[in-house]
Amino acid sequence: MALQQIRIANFRNLKDVTLDFNPNINLITGQNAAGKTSLLEALSVIVQGKSFRTRKLIQCVTRGQESFLLFARNNNHGCGFRYGKNHRELRIDGKNIHRIRDLARITAVMAIDHQTTELVTGSPAIRRQFIDWLVFHVKPSYADQWSQAQYILKQRNAILRQGTNLDLLDYWDPLLVEHTKRIQKERRSVLSDLLSDDFGYRIEYKQGFDDEYARQLIKDRDQDIRQGYTRHSFARADLKITKKNQPVIECCSRGQLKALSIEIKSRSAELIRRKTQKPCIVLIDDLQAELDRENCTRLYQRLISLGLQIFVTGLSHAAFTDAMIEGGRMFHVEHGMIRPDPVGR
Repeated sequence: MALQQIRIANFRNLKDVTLDFNPNINLITGQNAAGKTSLLEALSVIVQGKSFRTRKLIQCVTRGQESFLLFARNNNHGCGFRYGKNHRELRIDGKNIHRIRDLARITAVMAIDHQTTELVTGSPAIRRQFIDWLVFHVKPSYADQWSQAQYILKQRNAILRQGTNLDLLDYWDPLLVEHTKRIQKERRSVLSDLLSDDFGYRIEYKQGFDDEYARQLIKDRDQDIRQGYTRHSFARADLKITKKNQPVIECCSRGQLKALSIEIKSRSAELIRRKTQKPCIVLIDDLQAELDRENCTRLYQRLISLGLQIFVTGLSHAAFTDAMIEGGRMFHVEHGMIRPDPVGR
């Protein structure tokens, strides 16, 4: 189920191209700003319907063009995605798809780049997004559960904001409690599997509300009305990460934080593979700038041993081991033009 081929047109600074991939290792070389990261981004967009660089896909359209077109193929599926200001068309196996998550269900995509450390050092929203991404891929029913809970929370917040029809809170609060319990059950189950083995850090899931949630909603109602939103909910969850009872951001070096973030992501890819047999594609962008060669090599070997397809960028062949070059396929990017490199297979 690895990506076999991608066709790219009008995407960022990339020239229109069709590329065939190795099912395990794909190495991309080129100078900074040549288009290496844009290629990884195109892979992310065609597989999961969104970019790891921006929330606004319109920014991915080549300047002067109206829309980009991506088409990808693997053993079982063909997928096309055209996106522009006034046009969005997503097709899988010739059929129109209206929900992005129906595309994302097929294959998991994980990016490891200079922003990876934000999983540990960034805002709670980044960690919540990671949690929900992981549970989405491990638990097939989670997306619908989350959508229902999110809808209920939005209805409650709308009532609080407007300050009218407050008696409707008696209808929405029990529904919010019920769906929140389902969300929490799935999150805790997956995180328990992810963190079952100790690796020198303590990671605690903070659910964002009291165990007696129904009582808390009643207790907080007046304050929620004054502030115009639900102050405690599943949308306030976070991960508390410590080492020897200290927040890691206060006691660990940048290198340690980077290694910890990568370890969490690597375990996540392993968990998805083990629990679902779902294909997982890992996009690794310029990791050599953050980790030494030995640690980079160890990470690559681990991901490959899991049967994952990896795409790795580097400035030159020197960024990769001989084994990776011999066993993978290489591409070179220059001024947005991507060409197969005969060094790789």
